[in-house]
Amino acid sequence: MVPVMDMNEVTYHMLEVTHSHLALSKHAASGMSSGAPMNSSTMGDNIYNNQDSGMISGLNQVQNQVHSIIQSNVTEEGASIENVCKQLRGVPERSVREAIEFLSSEGHIYSTIDEDHYKATDS
Repeated sequence: MVPVMDMNEVTYHMLEVTHSHLALSKHAASGMSSGAPMNSSTMGDNIYNNQDSGMISGLNQVQNQVHSIIQSNVTEEGASIENVCKQLRGVPERSVREAIEFLSSEGHIYSTIDEDHYKATDS
């Protein structure tokens, strides 16, 4: 350890740590590996069953479909509940709203411009 002589050293350290975290997170998300191989017991619990499909463990089919639709929306205001219902023909609006409420309370999505527009936290 060395005493801090300049407070810019602390700022630089924090930026370096943040940069490293983001770089490593990006590599992990893209499936790239730069270190020793790890098995599933060393990696911890992953919320995704299948990275390619985007399915999230612990969600039912309607919740996964709603999340997928909201996640694929690239507009600034997010996906409207009306649009999600239109894309999920055959699923009752009440079920869609319940799925949105659940996803929101679990932190997978958040409301944007009003209570009828949502974006995914991982998009």
